[in-house]
Amino acid sequence: MSTRMVIDNATAFADYFGVSELVMGATLIAVGTSLPELATVLAGELKGEDDIAIGSLVVANIYNIAIVLGLPALMNPGSVDEHAFFSFARDY
Repeated sequence: MSTRMVIDNATAFADYFGVSELVMGATLIAVGTSLPELATVLAGELKGEDDIAIGSLVVANIYNIAIVLGLPALMNPGSVDEHAFFSFARDY
């Protein structure tokens, strides 16, 4: 139910601001995957543990590049749909 609410509201925001649903979806995914790292960084900074904050950011970036991008490409190699790529790039 909450997922449906997020999707419906994201679609409404995209329509209201004139942004494509593809860009809105990519933004929501980016925010959703960044929130755990942000929470870890803030907790580390509040406790004075700079190492935790820096380590979390570095490891999260490496993980996102290697696993989130690489694993699906290894599981299902193929080409990028030109329509999806150019419609996303056109919105910027």
